[in-house]
Amino acid sequence: MKMLKDVRNGLYHLLVETNVYIKYHHKKYVSDIKCKGKYNPVLSLLYLAKLTLFIRVLRLRKYRGYTGKPYYSGSESEISKKGTPQSYADKLLKYDVVSFDVFDTLVLRPFQEPTDLFYIVGQKLEYMDFADIRAQAEQKIRSKMQKKKKSGEISIHEIYGYLEKYCGIDAKSGISAEYETETDLIYPNPFMKQVYDIVKNSGKKIIAVTDMYLTGEMIKNILNKCGYTDISEIFVSNEHQCGKYNGKLFKKVKEKIGKNFTYVHIGDNWQSDFESPKKYKIDSVYYENVNSKGGYYRPYDMSAVAGSAYRGIVNAHFYSGANKYTMAYEYGFMCGGIFVLGYCGFIHEYAKTNRIDKILFLARDGEVLKKVYDNMYPGNNSEYVYWSRNAAAKLGCRKYKHDYFRRFIYHKVNKETSVKKIFKAMETEILLPKLEKELNISGETALNSKNADKIVKFLASHFDEVYKIYEDENKAAKKYYKKVTGENKRICTVDIGWAGSGGVILAHLVRDIWNIDCEMFTILAGTNTAHNYEPNMSEGFLQSGQMTSYMYSQRHNRDLYRFHNPEAMHNVFFEILLSSKSASLKGFKTTGNNNGYDFVFAEENHDNDDITDEIHRGIYDFIEIYNERFEKYGYMKNISGSDAYAPFRYLTADNNKYFKKLFGGVYFEIGVGDEKKTKIFKNSRKSRKIR
Repeated sequence: MKMLKDVRNGLYHLLVETNVYIKYHHKKYVSDIKCKGKYNPVLSLLYLAKLTLFIRVLRLRKYRGYTGKPYYSGSESEISKKGTPQSYADKLLKYDVVSFDVFDTLVLRPFQEPTDLFYIVGQKLEYMDFADIRAQAEQKIRSKMQKKKKSGEISIHEIYGYLEKYCGIDAKSGISAEYETETDLIYPNPFMKQVYDIVKNSGKKIIAVTDMYLTGEMIKNILNKCGYTDISEIFVSNEHQCGKYNGKLFKKVKEKIGKNFTYVHIGDNWQSDFESPKKYKIDSVYYENVNSKGGYYRPYDMSAVAGSAYRGIVNAHFYSGANKYTMAYEYGFMCGGIFVLGYCGFIHEYAKTNRIDKILFLARDGEVLKKVYDNMYPGNNSEYVYWSRNAAAKLGCRKYKHDYFRRFIYHKVNKETSVKKIFKAMETEILLPKLEKELNISGETALNSKNADKIVKFLASHFDEVYKIYEDENKAAKKYYKKVTGENKRICTVDIGWAGSGGVILAHLVRDIWNIDCEMFTILAGTNTAHNYEPNMSEGFLQSGQMTSYMYSQRHNRDLYRFHNPEAMHNVFFEILLSSKSASLKGFKTTGNNNGYDFVFAEENHDNDDITDEIHRGIYDFIEIYNERFEKYGYMKNISGSDAYAPFRYLTADNNKYFKKLFGGVYFEIGVGDEKKTKIFKNSRKSRKIR
């Protein structure tokens, strides 16, 4: 018998535990069917065989880290299918005694799985692989108790007694660390707190019933901390040596409180909280678990701790039932929030490590980043500064002619844009008569592949005149950046990406043209990728350390470097997250005011203000909630570039179906200086910026 058991355990370990994707899918399947009271070992084995075929043999992408799929049909929070807090409370107010489940009902943890909290406990105890060891210890003790024909209900003291004896973990220190972590991280369910308050104010008798290894006193303190201060009785399975799953704990409830009262219980487990109470004539209300409901729509190809924290926070926010949100808000919350949070943390650590005196957040993508950065790191030395790709191209044109011609001429070829409009955007209209005279090209002629090279040769032959046009602008920009840089000697600029030319050209102007004594570095969210026409454009700067990238580059996270595709509008979708409602900077000009300079902005466009506001609101809310949940655990702000990118990568599945739903009818400007706008999915090659 023991040999058969050993063989069975060995096979299970080989087939399940050695593959993270099979382990996730199989455990989720078993958990779901047990929750519904329909567990069948034969069906479980067949499902395991299916997973082995799909994951190990066929290597299907659907099962390898991409569980489920994004929700394409609109707002996720609209499908939570929970009524209002009042409607839930009305179901409960008909009874004499209202019983609440505790964990995942009254209170939530900021993790996808409850056991993921053990990662934090293990870090406190400085014990490697603690999360798995802690979970295994609990399971072994439960099995041991069940063999002795006991209930299988165990206490935290028994768990840590085992860990002390067999793992060398001091029981007292372990219990203290786990209880402290639970108390620090657990927070009230925003929906259920409203339900509870309505029931409490009605004067009903409220109790709590939970299957849990923590002591009743510990749970009482946790509930009090979360604002549940008027619970008259707390029934804990390990203290009564019986649980909710078979209904026996509800029998204890009626024996102690009285059999003549009417009872109702509400909780998130189908079997324990909905079916079992009925065995003892206790009515029940099912509150669907936020992680069971939302987990299908989340990415799992993330690191264990940060990924679980991300999923837990998003699931609770969308599926608790407390609020309904727009699809744009949810995009900001689930994709922009973790990206901006992680990027700001990366910037802060970079500045400390590289002895940066001042951080410059470049307009306009830097607007959101600067606001979040100031909230996260108050008292920092940073500034939001006006800069743009067009301004950089003009002011740096003497050295970077290639970039100048590419941005203003070659990027606009065959886009039905007149030469006159091109020259107006370049501010070189004064040269149009010479162009017509020398090349017989009228300003009304459309720029195309036949005349582009001729126009570039013309401008190159008159480049002293071109550069002179920008002399006044250069003087104004110098005055502005001399004030910005001040006495700081090591400065870094922050942008979203992608080639990093804005920061590189600014560094050249500061050092070589304006003669300002400081060294400048560039931080990007992401670089050019394998899909760009110039994938190696910034490699020398990245190699030298003058430029660094957060999410990916040729030097790190090469899977993302190969995945991120501007032609699939990935740049656009990221820029939308940080898009600003303010006008884009066209350039600078000297004035007679006290500063001696002023800014020239493009015409404002407020067509997409509503969607921009919603996206930003989602970003700010995620970061506020995340930082509040992990207030005492600062290292949780250490979000890797790979984790920050994962939600976005997940949303791009199935031919951008999610983004087509979100942005299908939205118009964007093709580029600064152009008058035309286009639908984002009508012509992806034109939709490179959201302005």
